[in-house]
Amino acid sequence: MDQTTISWRATEHQHIERGNDWYWALGVIAVSSAVTAILFNNILFALLIVIAAATLGMIAARPPSIADFVLGERGLLINDALYPYEEMFAFWVTEDEQPILLIDTPRIMTPDLVIPLHDVDAASVRTFLQARVHEVPLREPFLYRVMEFFGF
Repeated sequence: MDQTTISWRATEHQHIERGNDWYWALGVIAVSSAVTAILFNNILFALLIVIAAATLGMIAARPPSIADFVLGERGLLINDALYPYEEMFAFWVTEDEQPILLIDTPRIMTPDLVIPLHDVDAASVRTFLQARVHEVPLREPFLYRVMEFFGF
């Protein structure tokens, strides 16, 4: 690792192994909600509930993929997507047992980046970014916590 780049690999998110009880609960909730929708003559909503539950179950069962992260001169590269420093409003590195890099961007689809710092020194990431982006205390977005709870 030289002074111009910092790179590491990490999973996209923390995978939570779901037991059979979780899938049974998902199925019972989905079926009962779909039956209720049918009783209210809303077949389309019932179909949407079943499809959403099946999709949720499949995504929760899939382990996260490994992503490559590179902090370079132009910006943060996540696999093949570049996030230039000019597009970053602020960053924050948490000091938890497992540090996380939080980045606030103006992008509509990915406004807040939550990046685990596995196998990399959090202090060196903070020092590297301080010269390029404003450091502002940030928190994990609520939606991210909800998605992490469901295993996304």
